[in-house]
Amino acid sequence: MIIIPNPHIAIFGLGNIGLPLAIALGEKYPTIGFDIDASKIERLESETSSVNLSFTNTIHTLSKCNIFIIAVSTSVDKDGNPDLHHLLTATQSIAFLLKKDDLVIYESTVFPGCTEGICVPILEKISGLKFNIDFFVGYSPERINTADTIHTLKNTIKITSGSNPDTAQRVDELYRSIVEAGTYLAPSIRVAEAAKLIENAQRDINIAFMNNVATILTQNNISFDEVWQASSTKWNFLKFSPGLVGGDCLPLASQYLNYLSDKTENTLSVARQINDSLPQTITKLVFAKLQEVFPQNTTLKILVLGISYKPNTPSIKGSLIIDLVEKLSFTKAQIDVFDPVAEPNTIVNIESLSENQQYHLIIKATNHKIFENLNYPDFALPNALLFNISTFSFSSLR
Repeated sequence: MIIIPNPHIAIFGLGNIGLPLAIALGEKYPTIGFDIDASKIERLESETSSVNLSFTNTIHTLSKCNIFIIAVSTSVDKDGNPDLHHLLTATQSIAFLLKKDDLVIYESTVFPGCTEGICVPILEKISGLKFNIDFFVGYSPERINTADTIHTLKNTIKITSGSNPDTAQRVDELYRSIVEAGTYLAPSIRVAEAAKLIENAQRDINIAFMNNVATILTQNNISFDEVWQASSTKWNFLKFSPGLVGGDCLPLASQYLNYLSDKTENTLSVARQINDSLPQTITKLVFAKLQEVFPQNTTLKILVLGISYKPNTPSIKGSLIIDLVEKLSFTKAQIDVFDPVAEPNTIVNIESLSENQQYHLIIKATNHKIFENLNYPDFALPNALLFNISTFSFSSLR
């Protein structure tokens, strides 16, 4: 077992991934969290009391660190190809700081081969140091589930890997010191990179299947929710639900895996098409239902509850509910959006609900806990409907 001598750790990126990691490492090691957002740094400094943990937006403050962990976001461009801008910028910054025997660990989601094939050459070129001789690299894909208080960094097994056997052990020992659930040492960085993608793409594909089936059944006047309840009585039924797949985890995983494929159409690409088209599918579905229930009404009023990409989190990054609201707006219906949990945005247009505001249709788009105690009939016009996206079901409110 390799002991890390006098580790001084720098975390690049203090979002949903980097911040919990910085806090956990700061409980055991001198740790500096780096982010370019000065207001975030100021806020974190005022909230932190740990002796070992500090925050900065000044790069030269990290010059004495010997372990650099990159936890910045990655994405795709308009054509679905990897956008590594933040990752490469962080890599370049670290390269100027790199010293002999330093260790660089990547946590950002990437396609297999990216760490060693794209990032390492940048580190070598700028630093002038030799890979696996003067400096070393590891990869440990993040598994933090935003807004999940049950599956945390400390109680979720962490995949680790390194650029050679000694480095792999060194990386594994570092994470094992903070993750109570333990670690899984992958045989290579490429395996660790791919494992991250598969575990998320699997969910993306299963949700796409449910979205596809829910659409087919609903169009044929069969209750998807009733079918789901019946099917779920079998012991090996996978209990995925329909949903608008947003954020930057599930879609990104499928697109990054597909980036390596020589096929223009496969399971991954079809799943992405199904999930990305769900806002349009829902728009057609709900307006067909509204025209059936309110055939004479030309001014329909719709309330969309929730715009965050997942329950109980403020982030609207990649939220397909934004696309849904846009599609609904094209129908010339009056659309109100309410989400007291979401971060500030231009989509939410009402700050509170009132019984004076009543609607023909309420769409439960994000299942925030705060919505559980709403009395929906209070906001419903006669014969109004509730559409729950997670069950793909309509119900009468009045």
